[in-house]
Amino acid sequence: MKIRKLWFVIPAIPVLLLACTLEWLSTATPTPAEPLLTIKGILQDYATYEDQLVHVRGYGVIEAMMPLCEGYVGMDTRMAFVDDEENNITARLAGNLWEAMKGNEIRDFLGYVRVFSGDLGCPGSVGAMSFPYFEIVEVR
Repeated sequence: MKIRKLWFVIPAIPVLLLACTLEWLSTATPTPAEPLLTIKGILQDYATYEDQLVHVRGYGVIEAMMPLCEGYVGMDTRMAFVDDEENNITARLAGNLWEAMKGNEIRDFLGYVRVFSGDLGCPGSVGAMSFPYFEIVEVR
């Protein structure tokens, strides 16, 4: 008997869920979009983007398989990010982002433009260097 009295509630459930969802969406705060850049643009004026989160479209990361010399000093520069215009920049992956490895499809990458400054090279040819690199934090 009690079940018969509640039959009108069942069709109302989807309506209530939709109303709550629409209310939540109308009050959600949009996040600012990261600027969409190219590697060429970053390299031309990397000081402007230093330590900023940026959005770059590209193929992903390639890595040279040659070993570093014994006694190598500084940042490992064997990894490079390739953008959708096939420009590249030294890269680092934050965490285990294996999906960032180069593929045949263009994807969206978020990361920080960082600047390495310090000694770099093999013993006997170590020199002071400063260059930008792309620290990838997310693949979409």
